Amino acid sequence: MPNFETRLKDVSHAAWLIWTANGLGLDDFGLEQTSKSATDAANNAYVEGISNKDWVDDTLMRLRGKELTKTIMVPGNPPAHNSPINSIVAAAKTAHELESARRKATRDKAIQRLPL
Repeated sequence: MPNFETRLKDVSHAAWLIWTANGLGLDDFGLEQTSKSATDAANNAYVEGISNKDWVDDTLMRLRGKELTKTIMVPGNPPAHNSPINSIVAAAKTAHELESARRKATRDKAIQRLPL
């Protein structure tokens, strides 16, 4: 089983990805500050014997009331509303888009292999 430091790093990173929608729109300062906030929240949420899933969930609950650092708007992206729910939705959307792209690439590759 991984040690506490390894688990803390994994849990805080998972919570950070969800909370910030993979850091979408954050500048370097924002990335650093949100990473520190996620690590602090994960450290405070730890209890002996907690599963990683419960630990991530508890960390996200602690981050729920925190404001994200000022974001830099990227052309074509809607304004960030900086809520955990919006971050979760954005992370899910990103995952869905990646999965769709993977399926399309697999389908295109299969079509290219078909004999004419």
